[in-house]
Amino acid sequence: MSQSLRNNGDGTFAAAVNYTVGIGPESVLAADLDGDGDADLAVTIHFGNMVSVLKNNGDGTFAGQATTGSG
Repeated sequence: MSQSLRNNGDGTFAAAVNYTVGIGPESVLAADLDGDGDADLAVTIHFGNMVSVLKNNGDGTFAGQATTGSG
């Protein structure tokens, strides 16, 4: 599980939002993975050698995970 805290722009954060990413998340990369200008998240998962990708919806939220093996 991973948490996201949205910046309110006034020095405060909105309530935490939890996103399921798999068991044993290790590292997170924020990058525009789909070329739409928004930072998406890629999370490496220790158990099962997998990567979970959460696409940025463009409104401060993320779509459900898409998981793939990492070899």
